[in-house]
Formats: sequence, C-alpha cells, structure tokens
Amino acid sequence: MFRLTGALVDALVAHGEADRAIGLLTDPAGDSLRDDLRAVLKKLGKADELRALVDRGDRHAVWDLAAVLRAQGRTEEAEALLTCGFTAERRVLPTGPAD
Repeated sequence: MFRLTGALVDALVAHGEADRAIGLLTDPAGDSLRDDLRAVLKKLGKADELRALVDRGDRHAVWDLAAVLRAQGRTEEAEALLTCGFTAERRVLPTGPAD
C-alpha cells in the first residue's frame, strides 16, 4: 500500500470512520489495495465482508476469514473453511484454501 493511503486508512479507522476506510480500499480503481482491505477487515472483525471476498474468488481472504471466525468463537466454521475448503455457507471453494 502506498504510505499515504495506509496513513489515511489508519486515521479513518482510528477516528471511527471504518466504513469510509473500507470504501477507500474497495474502490474499483484500487484493486492493488486488496491486501490492505483484507488486513483492515480482519482487524475490525468483519466476517461478512471477508466472506464476500472469498466468494468473489480471493483465496487469500480465506485465512483472514478463518482468523476472524476463531476470534468470534466460531471455531468449527473456521476449521471447515480451512480443512475442507468451504466458505462459511458451506459452498466448496474451487481449489481449497490458498497456500
């Protein structure tokens, strides 16, 4: 992430503007910011948004989603996601979790 973008995202989150930070990172012109988006969503515990990334084919979001699910006490769901390659809705990922 560019340092300015990172600083802006951190400032928005710190000031209670998490939705604006997520919006900045999900801007269609910001595809290169996907790693940063996953990091913010993980930090904020946004399982539904991470699940949407998984459902759109972002295999790296699987790991962040599993971490959030565990932190929320949803261990069984996280394990199914990682060991069987399922999304949280029990849909099979095309090739299992990302390495």
